[in-house]
Amino acid sequence: MKKITFGILFILFNQPVLADWILNNQASRISFISTKNACKSESHTFRKLSGELSDEGQAVLKIDLSSVDTKIPIRDKRMQDSLFEIVKFPTAEISVEIKPEQFQALPAEQTLVISTLASLSLHGASKEIEASLSVSKLKSGDIVVQDAEPVVVSLTDFGLLQGLEKLREIAKLKSIDNTVPVSLNLIYIKE
Repeated sequence: MKKITFGILFILFNQPVLADWILNNQASRISFISTKNACKSESHTFRKLSGELSDEGQAVLKIDLSSVDTKIPIRDKRMQDSLFEIVKFPTAEISVEIKPEQFQALPAEQTLVISTLASLSLHGASKEIEASLSVSKLKSGDIVVQDAEPVVVSLTDFGLLQGLEKLREIAKLKSIDNTVPVSLNLIYIKE
């Protein structure tokens, strides 16, 4: 049902990322929309995010999948156990890279819209997803990254259809869409 969200920021898997900014979990948000029975859509979020952004434009975003918040505790638990399988796959990770020359030249109070590939790792699978991001630098030096357009994630790409079917059966639904629009608003604080 709504997996990830992701939205966006980067991770270089075998290389350390030098953090110049740290994600502010309290001010940041990733949300996703699930649609059941072809006509009822609901918005959900993740409460625990962490990440880093380097001066070179490399970013990492980690989503604690146990923090899924659908506003219905039993549904949260079912998603954790049946869809995300958090015992085996506790997090989703997103990595993105912004060209350093674009990122470093961004003046305060200005916004840069970029099209990029975000690498999403979820449920033991990885895939590159096209993303359109709006990157702004505040007077404080903090960075805001938002989706310029929602990112659509296909649960098929991440081996989540079996878990989705379990959720559908438990809830006695006719259908749950296997594509999920994800939106993000991430605030990175200068270290």
